[in-house]
Amino acid sequence: MNSFLRKFLIGEWNLGICNQNFIEEFARVPQGGTLKLQTTWMKHHHYNFFYADPFIYKVAKDRVQILAEEYFFTRSKGVISLLDIDRNNGKLLGKQVVLEETCHLSYPFYDEVSRTFTPESFRNGNWATYDFDGKQVCNKRIIADSPLIDATPVEYNGKWYVFATNQPHALDELLIYHSDHREGPFTPHPGNPVKKCIKTSRPGGKCFVHNGNLYRVVQDSTSRYGETMHIMKVTELSPTTFSEELFCHLEIENPGKFPLGFHTLNFADDFIVIDGFREQMRPFFVTYIVKIRPILKKIFKLK
Repeated sequence: MNSFLRKFLIGEWNLGICNQNFIEEFARVPQGGTLKLQTTWMKHHHYNFFYADPFIYKVAKDRVQILAEEYFFTRSKGVISLLDIDRNNGKLLGKQVVLEETCHLSYPFYDEVSRTFTPESFRNGNWATYDFDGKQVCNKRIIADSPLIDATPVEYNGKWYVFATNQPHALDELLIYHSDHREGPFTPHPGNPVKKCIKTSRPGGKCFVHNGNLYRVVQDSTSRYGETMHIMKVTELSPTTFSEELFCHLEIENPGKFPLGFHTLNFADDFIVIDGFREQMRPFFVTYIVKIRPILKKIFKLK
């Protein structure tokens, strides 16, 4: 495709549902192997926005509820929405915006124990958590004054740790913070950044423990943002130490309409949710909205 036509390509993310038991599949993968995901892409008719960064809110036999970033092309901004999806065919049955701020929101990390979620809001200059009962968001609390990107908390060996990145190294430098409590205060790890690697630094979903070992789901942006994913095995983690090694790769078995990458994975019971990326040719007015209008807004302060 020539450079002129590429100007009309618009990047678009969508959610993928996988009716697989992640832990059972993971247990069969040898170190250095590949865990393959059998994905059905979510079906919807909304063309002025996309969905990404899915976290599971509730899983039922035939339906799932997913917290995800809903990105509006016309506003160059993401909000957090609760999506109701049919597990059998991937059809989007309904959606509700549950949180909107003045800045872009994404990566709505949900903790089912405390019933809170902590979306990425680094443009606000902080990291905040909210109570959520499935319908309403309330009781906002700022738990870190750092503009963390894809912040991923986990409780391990009696302490809380947060894996995250930050600008200007959002793709390739891993930061760790620790605390005695879920909501801080958090202390930076003395080794920050604890690693510099575009292939395995940035978090891409919840951490998990299997057979006593802690694992991290990570994004690989070696060739393009959100190109693929891996699972890292954490071999040492304390307030003063950290090491990990590559355990296995993640692969979408038949990516279909979204073949250019995926950068989020979460699971519960016999269900896995991911996201996938593609580039679509769009008419000029859509290209204007997505690519040109944000530039004009900065120059002329359009509203």
